[in-house]
Amino acid sequence: MATDYFYSDVQINGGIGATTVTVPQSSISDLNVEPNAAIAVTKRDHLHKLETNFGIEADAAPSTGTTYTFMVFVASGACKIRLFKAMMVDTGTQANTNDFTFDLKKGAVGAETLTTALSAVITIDSDTVDNTPSAATISTTTLVAGDCLVIEAVTPATVTAAHGMHAWVELSEAAN
Repeated sequence: MATDYFYSDVQINGGIGATTVTVPQSSISDLNVEPNAAIAVTKRDHLHKLETNFGIEADAAPSTGTTYTFMVFVASGACKIRLFKAMMVDTGTQANTNDFTFDLKKGAVGAETLTTALSAVITIDSDTVDNTPSAATISTTTLVAGDCLVIEAVTPATVTAAHGMHAWVELSEAAN
């Protein structure tokens, strides 16, 4: 069968039937996909934003010298961590040596401990601007099925007028 070449745009008002179609990589964008297209869930990545306030109301001060550890996610398949952030509504007036720390940790599937630190610890003290997220540098960004994520916060020995602890992780997960 002969091959026909088109060297300009082609507009077709109607349907096209083909045995095979090869589309160049990255040539179809979100704008080119019909909003009601029946795209299988297995062809999509899902964005999750998982967060915790550590069980403390936004206007309540956390306990002093306490470690709060909250599990926020269990992977059902391959995942990629996109970011980890923490903030406090009011960072308080305690001395700068009294830091709040936040860390993202992983529990590997089959392991009984949650000791794998995935991020540089986020440190927040009274010099940190109130109600402003701080980001961590993440050392390992991949998870496999069964891995879990834990967000840990450690409060200083002195807490003066600080409240509103909040931390979150964003990740993308392939449909399973």
